[in-house]
Amino acid sequence: MKCLSDHNADAPLSRFLIRLAKRTTLSLIIVVLVLLPLGVNGFVDKRSSITSATVSCSLSASSLDSDSSAVSPLQTIVVTGATGKVGSRLIQKLLTNDDGSTRVVALVRNGEKARSMFATDETKSMEDDTSSGNYSSDNTTNKSTNLRRLEIIEADFENTDGLRSTFHDIITSSSSVGLFLSCGNVPNQETIELNVARAASEAAKAVDTESTSDIHALFCVKLSTAQPVMEQGIGAGIVHTKIEKALRTIWKKEQICILRPAFFVQMLDPDVGGKLMGVDLRDESSVTHPWADCAMAMVDCDDVASCAQTILRESLGSQKDVTKRHGGQIYELTGSKPVSLSSDLAQLVTKLRGESPFTIHSCSIEEHCAAIGMPASSHERMSPFFNTLSAYNTATDTIEQITNQPPRSFEESILANTIAFLPSTFQRLVGKKSSSFREAAKVTSLNMQEEWKMVGEDEVLIRVQVAGVNGGADTFSVTKADDNVPEFALGSEGIGIVVKRGAKVDTFTVGQQVLFLGGGYTEYVRVAARRCLPTAESLAKSPPAELTALRISGLTAIVALTRTCPVQKGDVVLVSACCGGTGHFATQIAKNNGATVIGTVGSTAKLLPAQQLNACDRIVDLSREDLNGVLKEEFPQGVNVAYEGVGGKVLQAVCQNLAPGGRVLLVGSISQYPHNENLDPVGTLKGLKDGQDIMDVFRSGKTIEMDESGRMLIGNVWGDIFTNPEEMVDYRNRLFDSYAKGEIQVLLDDASFRGVDSVCDAVDHMLSRKSVGKVHVTISD
Repeated sequence: MKCLSDHNADAPLSRFLIRLAKRTTLSLIIVVLVLLPLGVNGFVDKRSSITSATVSCSLSASSLDSDSSAVSPLQTIVVTGATGKVGSRLIQKLLTNDDGSTRVVALVRNGEKARSMFATDETKSMEDDTSSGNYSSDNTTNKSTNLRRLEIIEADFENTDGLRSTFHDIITSSSSVGLFLSCGNVPNQETIELNVARAASEAAKAVDTESTSDIHALFCVKLSTAQPVMEQGIGAGIVHTKIEKALRTIWKKEQICILRPAFFVQMLDPDVGGKLMGVDLRDESSVTHPWADCAMAMVDCDDVASCAQTILRESLGSQKDVTKRHGGQIYELTGSKPVSLSSDLAQLVTKLRGESPFTIHSCSIEEHCAAIGMPASSHERMSPFFNTLSAYNTATDTIEQITNQPPRSFEESILANTIAFLPSTFQRLVGKKSSSFREAAKVTSLNMQEEWKMVGEDEVLIRVQVAGVNGGADTFSVTKADDNVPEFALGSEGIGIVVKRGAKVDTFTVGQQVLFLGGGYTEYVRVAARRCLPTAESLAKSPPAELTALRISGLTAIVALTRTCPVQKGDVVLVSACCGGTGHFATQIAKNNGATVIGTVGSTAKLLPAQQLNACDRIVDLSREDLNGVLKEEFPQGVNVAYEGVGGKVLQAVCQNLAPGGRVLLVGSISQYPHNENLDPVGTLKGLKDGQDIMDVFRSGKTIEMDESGRMLIGNVWGDIFTNPEEMVDYRNRLFDSYAKGEIQVLLDDASFRGVDSVCDAVDHMLSRKSVGKVHVTISD
């Protein structure tokens, strides 16, 4: 025997003392779980099947935490098939939910693969290994402390002497032992599974003889294949029938429990079920499948693992529950209700992708085999299996009976591993330092698998529905960029659907709609969870573009006019670009607070949209009227608060007509942005030093005292609210509540922009000063 750690290396005297110290009769509970081989040989996931190559006949052990070797836990659970779909999930559950009293052993034929899969380095999460359908890619936290207690033993499953020795060592150092048997769909499946089962039984009897103890509890839970496949005696049903029969010669009938699961949902993943069973919509919007229109009560591997864990917990050591009687039972495991691929799966993929509706059409097995390049005769061998499963629409409540928890819904199962149905590549707009947005921007294609792996533990991956356009912010993101940054993601805001969440994110769920800040000009974006805001249920049916407009443009206005410079009843408030992206919010908020509102528009074409807001007492058409003259003649008392984003002559007129103590809230200066061929000069403003530019005031967030009467230019309209997150949430809630009640309406620009490659046109449109309302880009539906 070659040991890579000191686990199970006790001297004979130590083993003898351990046996004497046991207060209860040594018991062996053998739980045999054979992974579902869906159909005849070759029907299972090609990536997770066990190869025929074996290592040395002698036992080799590898522990990920040698410090635990000095402890003899109350019970040991041995898991074979530990890198498979069910076995990997069982190990995850055993280690995550354990109090430290259980020793978990992975008995494998490929130690390197197991050590890689269960690596405890912080950069390696159990969610990373989705290539073979192992684990679930939901938000179950990887507890590395527990994983370090996992003991990996590499063995030759065809060497019965070596297996007996392995189990002898395990049993003598434990008070009770459970066995999870899952040797995969290989040509010699029957032989190696029964080798392991007999080796465990014979080793237990040998220990019983050595310790004069009575092995009174031998319990086997075997995971067979689907109930109708067993009844029909087709494909894998033939092999499992033989294994079940042989097990009854090893243990008594009342000591055996049979689990018969329906088709695994995970097999729909094309990387797991392959071309034969998987549904590959990653680069196609329409595919065919023999089961498209069939109602099938599919089951999640995670639920099967939960059943295995529950039975083990209820049957072993100090957690044994004598009220639970699993012996002699045949459990039929299914989902809660039948589902179809053409309806249920297609709708979920459409939700994840947001493109044109995805379709899954029915085809014959013969057509399916031909389409995936299988021999013409293949369909004759596979037809009985496919036809049997396609007719299996029985739904049971067995999983809930065993675990006291309902099974995962089909939607929950699909959303737990969305990578299987996302596109292989996606587009993102990136930029670098430049004199203009269009010159800086470039559409690039990214690999989805790589992006998926880069999602941090506190991040979410979002499928973008709508990106908000902010001409000033977009422009300055490139003109003021760091020369040393080669490329960076462009965009300030958006709304979309969460398709993945990091291990530490518990505030959002996959499939949930969220508003986010940063990098919106992309089809998929990684964002820190703290920069996301869930869409309220009451707003679930609201247009995504309207919600996007509220997030920055609306929030800016409500904070500026109700906190930074609170508008009072009777105040005179001027809003330049009153039907612009943020201006149309400002006019409504000021009016709702009882102010007299003056709005400005740059052209006659914008008069009607401004009037329809019903928020302006006076609209000044700058293409036909002189603002300075209008203010002096019609509002001689002066302007109390100005919400100004145009700059140039407009800002000059406003400042010349401020009331004592009046404030100018600078929200931009579009006439001064670099895209203008001829800049509109501001002229001399009181309070500005020689050579000081109004854009410097805006970008730096400075406050300039214009004179002794208290008139001020305020470059930071947010004030200090960012230092008080709770207050920010309050203002945000007030804004969305006003929208939900109809007190504030959202004005969207009529111009239609769709796709990442249309972003530059959208930014140019906004900067042209022809837009009315919030400019936005629809990225996906």
